[in-house]
Amino acid sequence: LLGQLEDKLLRTQHDLEDARRAHYFPAASGFSLRFSYNDTYVGFKELLLEHLSGVLRISVAAGTSAHGHAQVPSLRVTWEGGAGCGGS
Repeated sequence: LLGQLEDKLLRTQHDLEDARRAHYFPAASGFSLRFSYNDTYVGFKELLLEHLSGVLRISVAAGTSAHGHAQVPSLRVTWEGGAGCGGS
């Protein structure tokens, strides 16, 4: 029962974050990309890159810890290196 309540709480928190992102950056206003982390919200209407170089590292944490407890699944994206923008 406790595990079910923890899962429901995680889903509810996730749904609340989705609703906040949609409220702060609505699709009707042209926002197509929305992100949040620790009460920091970012939205993009358009993201264009002409040139980008570096190393992209992606790690994923499951919704269950090594001890079997429920946790928020996460995706971590880390960018290492330089980026160049602009035309030639």
